[in-house]
Amino acid sequence: MQTKSLWKDMAAGLIAGAAVGTAGYLLTNASCSKKARLKMRTARAIHALSDVMDSVTDLWR
Repeated sequence: MQTKSLWKDMAAGLIAGAAVGTAGYLLTNASCSKKARLKMRTARAIHALSDVMDSVTDLWR
Protein backbone atom coordinates (compact mmCIF):
# COMPACT_ATOMS: atom_id res chain seq x y z
CA MET A 1 0.00 0.00 0.00
CA GLN A 2 2.81 2.40 0.83
CA THR A 3 4.57 1.54 -2.43
CA LYS A 4 1.67 2.94 -4.47
CA SER A 5 1.82 6.17 -2.51
CA LEU A 6 5.56 6.39 -3.07
CA TRP A 7 5.18 5.93 -6.83
CA LYS A 8 2.41 8.54 -6.94
CA ASP A 9 4.58 11.02 -5.07
CA MET A 10 7.55 10.33 -7.32
CA ALA A 11 5.44 10.73 -10.46
CA ALA A 12 3.98 13.99 -9.18
CA GLY A 13 7.47 15.28 -8.43
CA LEU A 14 8.72 14.36 -11.88
CA ILE A 15 5.75 16.04 -13.56
CA ALA A 16 6.18 19.19 -11.47
CA GLY A 17 9.90 19.28 -12.23
CA ALA A 18 9.26 18.88 -15.95
CA ALA A 19 6.69 21.68 -15.89
CA VAL A 20 9.04 24.04 -14.06
CA GLY A 21 11.90 23.16 -16.39
CA THR A 22 9.78 23.76 -19.47
CA ALA A 23 8.52 27.08 -18.13
CA GLY A 24 12.07 28.17 -17.32
CA TYR A 25 13.28 27.21 -20.77
CA LEU A 26 10.43 29.07 -22.44
CA LEU A 27 11.03 32.19 -20.34
CA THR A 28 14.74 32.33 -21.11
CA ASN A 29 14.26 31.90 -24.86
CA ALA A 30 11.18 34.09 -25.38
CA SER A 31 10.74 37.71 -26.43
CA CYS A 32 9.20 40.24 -24.04
CA SER A 33 5.71 39.93 -25.52
CA LYS A 34 5.87 36.14 -25.42
CA LYS A 35 7.03 36.25 -21.79
CA ALA A 36 4.09 38.48 -20.87
CA ARG A 37 1.68 36.16 -22.69
CA LEU A 38 3.19 33.11 -21.01
CA LYS A 39 2.88 34.73 -17.57
CA MET A 40 -0.75 35.65 -18.26
CA ARG A 41 -1.61 32.14 -19.43
CA THR A 42 0.20 30.63 -16.45
CA ALA A 43 -1.81 32.82 -14.06
CA ARG A 44 -5.03 31.73 -15.76
CA ALA A 45 -4.05 28.08 -15.52
CA ILE A 46 -3.22 28.43 -11.81
CA HIS A 47 -6.56 30.09 -11.14
CA ALA A 48 -8.38 27.37 -13.08
CA LEU A 49 -6.50 24.69 -11.15
CA SER A 50 -7.39 26.30 -7.83
CA ASP A 51 -11.06 26.40 -8.89
CA VAL A 52 -10.92 22.70 -9.73
CA MET A 53 -9.28 21.89 -6.40
CA ASP A 54 -11.96 23.91 -4.59
CA SER A 55 -14.66 21.98 -6.40
CA VAL A 56 -13.05 18.66 -5.53
CA THR A 57 -12.76 19.57 -1.86
CA ASP A 58 -16.42 20.63 -1.87
CA LEU A 59 -17.33 17.21 -3.25
CA TRP A 60 -15.52 15.49 -0.39
CA ARG A 61 -17.38 17.49 2.25
